[in-house]
Amino acid sequence: IDSFYEKISQWIGCSKENIYISAGSDAAIKSVFEVFVEPGDKVVMLSPTYAMFYVYVKMFQARLVEISYRKDLTVSIDDIIQRIIKLKPRLVCIANPNSPTGTVISKRDMYDIIKAAASQNTIILLDEAYYLYYPVTLIELIAHYPQLIIIRTFSKAFGLASARLGFAAGDPDTIIYLHKVRPM
Repeated sequence: IDSFYEKISQWIGCSKENIYISAGSDAAIKSVFEVFVEPGDKVVMLSPTYAMFYVYVKMFQARLVEISYRKDLTVSIDDIIQRIIKLKPRLVCIANPNSPTGTVISKRDMYDIIKAAASQNTIILLDEAYYLYYPVTLIELIAHYPQLIIIRTFSKAFGLASARLGFAAGDPDTIIYLHKVRPM
């Protein structure tokens, strides 16, 4: 397994200490909730979005704060940033590109959201499940923003859904907490 960590870290350009291999991206998302979200914590998400985000909000008894897409499937970046600053949520979940809308938040706008989250000590869970179809990533920011966790899966472009293989990438001091809740 050590060689697999090494391969992923080489692929995304970081150290293997930045990586948490999981049973699909769902397991990585669940681990983020398990480590960082307490009952009653606010979790901000765009709506609609990946269904498992809603499941984990409910499972971990968080308070859901939804930011709805407009009719043209765009979203107000200013609204996202203002809610982060005003509400100081524990977690913000963003799938980029989003599923089911296909909406993409630009790298520049995502950077502004991450900076706003950093100012409030809010964890950002950035789901890059469709990275290989839309090869824009913010993986380079994990070295600068310890509250940024990027999730990827091998089930989409690699066609390995039944293999249940994914990973999270983040600051080593953040990733170490995910390892502590790893199931057998």
